Amino acid sequence: MSVITTLVTPPASEPIALSTAKLHLRVDGVTEDALIATYIAAARQYVEERTGRSMLPTTWRDLRSGFETSMTLARAPVISVSHVKHLDSTLTLQTVSALDYRAILAGGPAGGFGFLDLTAGSNWPSTWAQADAVQIEYVAGYADAASVPPSLIAAILLVLGDLYTNRAALVEGSLLIVNPTVDALISPHRLIWV
Repeated sequence: MSVITTLVTPPASEPIALSTAKLHLRVDGVTEDALIATYIAAARQYVEERTGRSMLPTTWRDLRSGFETSMTLARAPVISVSHVKHLDSTLTLQTVSALDYRAILAGGPAGGFGFLDLTAGSNWPSTWAQADAVQIEYVAGYADAASVPPSLIAAILLVLGDLYTNRAALVEGSLLIVNPTVDALISPHRLIWV
């Protein structure tokens, strides 16, 4: 079953402070602070997309065409499940009782995917047949910047450096080489759907 994941609420801050980014980039002064802040966010988003992990608490909504016995949430590490809703046969959005399912937060704060399973004796309700018939809203991310694995922080800094150094469009015929160290740093954290 396909899952469409949408951002509901972005993180309230970035995992890397502006002062840390400027130290990494060897930048003095405040002239480029806004640009560097934009690059920090872009670098974080890049690492998040490559790993399937949110660096800091972020609210996500997974849209599904129906219920499954066990449902994997698309982002990690899952902190909490806010609610599960579904469209009933009258196209009315209904909230599923939290007593009918349990959230399994695999591996704790540094873990992998989170799952939703039915509790004993419960059944998922019938849904209307459409792509967004089931909506699961949850919060995923590490508790704070200090909890983000150092290798992911390093990867964000390397991507930040590439963004800062290579601001302009590439010249035709030049090669764009992704820093292989970035891939090596994030590879152990990449979540793979099976």
